[in-house]
Formats: sequence, structure tokens, C-alpha cells
Amino acid sequence: MMALGMSYQDYWNGDVLATRAFLEAEKLRRKRFNEQAHVMGAYVYEAMCDASPLFLDLNKKRKPIPYRKEPFGMEEQEPEEVDNEQLAENERLRAELFFKNWARAVGNNFK
Repeated sequence: MMALGMSYQDYWNGDVLATRAFLEAEKLRRKRFNEQAHVMGAYVYEAMCDASPLFLDLNKKRKPIPYRKEPFGMEEQEPEEVDNEQLAENERLRAELFFKNWARAVGNNFK
């Protein structure tokens, strides 16, 4: 636990839930680090693909593709259309399953 930033005193004499909070914080730090590494890999991959025409001997053009102007995820994206009919059908099926399960559970109590 000391590697997570928790002191010896906090670990042995502190709140038990603090240990769980430190573990959760470490999981979030690792997740953030992995996401950053993934994005860095995507940038390197895209840069190599953009520069790949320069490495081809048979390519007469030999002109690289321009590198992107904005970071990943910063382009404006149109919001996805929400299909209201599909959402209503999903909600209806969810309610139907809930009530069937409830009726089965209540019925088992009276047998």
C-alpha cells in the first residue's frame, strides 16, 4: 500500500475504507496512463502512415500526406440520431421483463 501513496500510519491505524479509496485511485491512474499510451500509439501510427509514401521506391509522387491539424477527438462530430421508436420498444421490453420476474418472485412466495 505504501507504493500507492498511503502512509504506514494510515494503512495500519486509519480508516479501512481509505485503503479501498487508494486502490480505486490507483486503478484510475493506470487506466488514464493506458489511455494516454494508446492515443500516443495512434498518433505514431498515423504519422508513419502519413509519411509512408516517402518510403516507397516505386511511388512516383513521393509526397507525404499532411499531418492532422487537430488532436484526436477534437473534431466536431454530429450527434448520433436517436431512434425514439427503438428506445420506446427497449423500454417496453425492459418493463415487461421486470414485471414478469416480479410476478414470478411474488408467486413463489405463496406456494
